[in-house]
Amino acid sequence: MTLVLTELSNAGIAMVADSAISEINLATGRVNKVNKDSWRKLLRVPSIGAAISYWGVVGALTRKQFDLWLKERVIESKNYSDIDSFVDHFVATLNDATSNRPLANYQNIGVHVAGYSNWDDGERRPVLFHVNNGDLEFDLEQYDYKKYPIRLFEKNQNFPSKNATLEQNIRQLEVGVLLRNGHYSDYMVIWNALEVALKYIETHSTLSIPSNPNDLQSRKEYLKMAIEIVIRIYDCSNQKNQSVIGGEVVSLGIGANGYLLPIDERIG
Repeated sequence: MTLVLTELSNAGIAMVADSAISEINLATGRVNKVNKDSWRKLLRVPSIGAAISYWGVVGALTRKQFDLWLKERVIESKNYSDIDSFVDHFVATLNDATSNRPLANYQNIGVHVAGYSNWDDGERRPVLFHVNNGDLEFDLEQYDYKKYPIRLFEKNQNFPSKNATLEQNIRQLEVGVLLRNGHYSDYMVIWNALEVALKYIETHSTLSIPSNPNDLQSRKEYLKMAIEIVIRIYDCSNQKNQSVIGGEVVSLGIGANGYLLPIDERIG
């Protein structure tokens, strides 16, 4: 499992991911081993100025290291010209890898695809797709995930929402849009409480977190800090060696004029 976050705002696109890769027994679902430093979970798509991050049981799709598979089969392909056609190509490639049959139950896989594209008014703004083969929803009361039937991979436009008007989506972008996936249950509980604390501190002091909410670098570092805090909590827990979130955290920013520099060398 993993933890990946993608935020869209007027400042641009901020994407962060941890580096833990869990080796899971597909028959039992048990974690055998956690590798925290060898795979890239956040990759650029340079020809269209976009990026992707992934979560889920990727070993059910291919035995090859998944970041290398993505680069060879999807990113380095010439079968797309913009983010919309890239996602179409991506979905077709994923379903082709499964011989157009759904994976087994509980073998959920998802990919965040973010970049810039023209909205209905012709203005170029951030867009976000979530390609996946089944929904995972966390039930806070039961403290467990609601699992839905596995299906073929689908193209899901997360934002701008097709169920909202142009004006509503523009207002939502001003507030910000956050997509979180992977093993996000503990993160959600920790971060929801921490955000309340941070807002309280800001209200009663001169501290500003992030330092500049309208700056992409600030927002990117803010998201990165969120995952780093969760990792540190795991590191001092009884699950230090088996935590499915861990390792180093990488982050990437994408603005209207391209990738935010410098780019972390650990990003594909």
